[in-house]
Amino acid sequence: MTALALDTPRAYELGETNTLPVKASTCIYEGAAVGDSSGYARGLVAGDEFRGFCIKQADNSATATNGAINVQVRSSGKAQLAVTDLAITSVGAQVFASDDATFTLDSNDGANTYIGTVYRYVSAGVGIVSFAAKGDRADESVTLGMMADLARGSIIVGGTDGNRPTALAAKTSGQILIGDGTDLKSVAVTGDVTISNTGATTIGAGKVKSSMLANGAGVAALLTAGLGGSVSVKKDDVAATKTIIAAHGTKERACLVLVTVDETYAIGTGTLPTVQIGEDDTVNKCMADTVLDTEEAGTVLAFAFTNTATKKIIVTTTAATGDATGGCSITVLAIPTT
Repeated sequence: MTALALDTPRAYELGETNTLPVKASTCIYEGAAVGDSSGYARGLVAGDEFRGFCIKQADNSATATNGAINVQVRSSGKAQLAVTDLAITSVGAQVFASDDATFTLDSNDGANTYIGTVYRYVSAGVGIVSFAAKGDRADESVTLGMMADLARGSIIVGGTDGNRPTALAAKTSGQILIGDGTDLKSVAVTGDVTISNTGATTIGAGKVKSSMLANGAGVAALLTAGLGGSVSVKKDDVAATKTIIAAHGTKERACLVLVTVDETYAIGTGTLPTVQIGEDDTVNKCMADTVLDTEEAGTVLAFAFTNTATKKIIVTTTAATGDATGGCSITVLAIPTT
C-alpha cells in the first residue's frame, strides 16, 4: 500500500445506525427490538442476538425470500423503555428482552436477550436504557457485571446453535467435565474407578487384575498400602515379640502368611530357635513353635488365619542354643473382611 498524497473521499455510515437484510415473511415495526435469525433481521425473539431498534417499519411479510428488503436500525444509543421491575435503585442494572417489545431486568436464566443497562430512572417501570448491538460493543467491553445471570454451578460453552454461548450445568455431584471431540459434557465416572464430590477416587472391588500388575508388584503394592508386613528372624535373636502388622481398629482381617526358610533348621547338640505367629493374647494362632524343626533353606510354608479386630499380628521368638541353626523371613498379607 502507498500512503495517501491527496484527498480521497470515502463512503461512511452515520454513527449508531445500521442496515440489515430482513427475514422472509417478516414485518418489523418501528420501535421494535431487532434480533438476528441466521443472519437475517426479525422482531426479536428471546435468545436472538440483539441488533438494535427499528427506525422505520420494514414489511417483508408478503415475500418468502430472505433479504428481499432491508431494515434500518439504531444499533446503539439511549432509549426510554418500559422495563418490568425497574425501580429508582436499578441504575446500572442489566436489561433484557423477551420479545421485540417486552423488556425486563430478569435474564430468565440466560433465555432472554441482553440489550444494555439502565442509564437513568424515569418512573416506576420506566427508564432510559443505554443499549448497544453486538457490533457496537468494543472488544472486552462486556464485563462480568454486564453478563446475563448464569445458573449457579453452570459454565458457558459454545452451543449447537451456530456456536452461540450457552449454559452447561456442571454442578451434578461427583461428575466431571470431559470433551468428546465435539462438545464439553458433565458425566459420571464409571468403570473401575469412582470419584466423590471432594475429588477422592476409589478403585472398585475386584477391579485390579493380575494382568495389570508388574512382576512382583502385587505383594509390594499391598505392603505399601499398609495391608501387609514382613519381618526376619535369625537364630541368635533374643526372646522377643515383634509386631508384623499393627491392629485394625474396627475390622477383622483375612491373613495369608508366607514363611520362607533362610537357614536350615537343625538341632545339632543345642536347642532350636522357636518361632510362633499369631496375634495379641493368642501368640500361636497361625503357626505353633513346633513347626520349624528340620525345614531346609529355601522351603516356603503357607498359612492362613483370621486376625481379630483391635489385635496386632505378631511373631514371638526364642534364640537357638549351642550349635543349633535356623532362620526365616515372614510376610503377612492382611485384608479387612468387613
